[in-house]
Amino acid sequence: MKKTVSIITGCYNEEDNVAGLTKAVAAVFEKLPQYEYEHIFIDNSSTDETVSILREITKTGKHVRIIVNATSARYARLSTECFSAKAMLLYTLLPIFRIPRIDY
Repeated sequence: MKKTVSIITGCYNEEDNVAGLTKAVAAVFEKLPQYEYEHIFIDNSSTDETVSILREITKTGKHVRIIVNATSARYARLSTECFSAKAMLLYTLLPIFRIPRIDY
């Protein structure tokens, strides 16, 4: 029996990042066949196309679920929404899909 890992990502106006993050997480778990995973996105009332993009992803991505909050609670509801996870092991990821620039 495979162990399940829940990835939880809170987001607000992240239309440029959610698809890339979804693909990156899927690529990691392709290399870990001993694990099953679910990726839960918690949208906090985005005003851009984040929710539309996530809904399209859920049509083909069996591992992706979304929770859409009607009002913006930013990341305050993240701990409450963790109860929606199925796994015993949880990871939270920020949707910022960039490598930081470091100047020396």
